[in-house]
Amino acid sequence: MELKKAGSLVLAACFVLTACEDKKDAYTELAKAQPSIEPAKVTPPAPPAPPVIYGPLSYADTSLRRIIIKHDIKAIIDKANALGLDEKKEFEKKEAFAARKAEFISTVNSVEGKSSLVFFVPSRQTIKYDADNERFDLGVEFDTTFDQKTPYSSSKSFPLSVSIATESVRGEKRYGLPVYESITYKVGFKTNLSVTDHISMAVPVPMDQAEALKDSLAVAVVGKVVDPVVMRSGNFDINHDSVDQYTDKTLLLSGVQFWIYDKDKLEVKAKFDSNLKKITSGKVKK
Repeated sequence: MELKKAGSLVLAACFVLTACEDKKDAYTELAKAQPSIEPAKVTPPAPPAPPVIYGPLSYADTSLRRIIIKHDIKAIIDKANALGLDEKKEFEKKEAFAARKAEFISTVNSVEGKSSLVFFVPSRQTIKYDADNERFDLGVEFDTTFDQKTPYSSSKSFPLSVSIATESVRGEKRYGLPVYESITYKVGFKTNLSVTDHISMAVPVPMDQAEALKDSLAVAVVGKVVDPVVMRSGNFDINHDSVDQYTDKTLLLSGVQFWIYDKDKLEVKAKFDSNLKKITSGKVKK
């Protein structure tokens, strides 16, 4: 009797084990049949879209709203120096040197293959309103003029140089002393003016419009690059613990105009040529 009970228990256990194995096999087959679920991939944010260039800057433009100003004076001079355009190489004919300069100038003076202008805003400018005459008097100051080493100084047109930016760098040692170099980047352009350090322009604006316009006016200089580096001169002073070196790097522009524009609306209010004659409808006002 006890033996029969034991046999029944063993038989029942076998059924249970068999059922468990069958169930386990069923789950295994089901798992194999199910498609594998991979962890969701995190998509990195898209990089910002590059700025859109709508078209080249031209002398006929009266608004800067649909034109992107891409020219950086300091960057142009730095690039010209990186390409060795400040002087002819030892093993280079002057024709080859001139061709390298011409290729660089062509690249600077174009946007998407179309003719363009360099556009920059001098930092040293004054804007005051003359209420009695109902006009804005605008002035731009320049730091220095070209010296006699500049090949353009013999021209009948008087050249001005405009200081754009300065930077200080620490170079290798000279005479056992650390060298501190201060670089001045300039932009030169030809004009018949006899004044060398300050120019002024007047723009008529009615009294009822002047106050709202006062803080948004600015003077910009536009022109075409004709020589990426016309002068690289400098000097240095030996101090008791260092050497101070000063270097000038200059860019020459031609066809220069001064544009008075509204910084908020990007509208050009007036234009003057390099002799400070007002330009109206594309023509210089006598």
